[in-house]
Amino acid sequence: MMLCIVALLIAQEMRPAGVVESLPDPPVYRLAALTSKDVDAAKARAAGRALAGTQRVVAAAAMKKGKWQKRKNGSWVWRLQMQSVGASGLRVHFIRFAVGGSNVWLYARPKEMEGPYSGTREEFWSGVVFGETVIVEYAPGDGKKVKKLGFVMDLISHQF
Repeated sequence: MMLCIVALLIAQEMRPAGVVESLPDPPVYRLAALTSKDVDAAKARAAGRALAGTQRVVAAAAMKKGKWQKRKNGSWVWRLQMQSVGASGLRVHFIRFAVGGSNVWLYARPKEMEGPYSGTREEFWSGVVFGETVIVEYAPGDGKKVKKLGFVMDLISHQF
């Protein structure tokens, strides 16, 4: 019985807090729907290759919209919803990623998760989270708020 309880606690820690607990929805950074001009430009860049999506710039101010939220256990997580209207899926591009033993998750639904991402990398693309909205969640390893996040999100890949 005790082994089952320990296994359950470990499994819960391997999922983002927003999936495990009933945290309030985080603020939303919303990109407007793509215009036909945007889609035509993406097709031109594809130069005859199959077009799966297009990259969209994430304004530097987007990171400031994220909000720290306190968990039931007293630890803190930083969360932000990112929405690209009309997307069937989203990928997030990270730069200057240096979170050490902390974790970054992306998710849309409890079973639709990417991560955790941790460690240090100059830049990388996340996996795809299906839907037009993704929640980005940062969980510091020590559970305490930080003044500066250890990553920047500069692009979203809007999947068609």
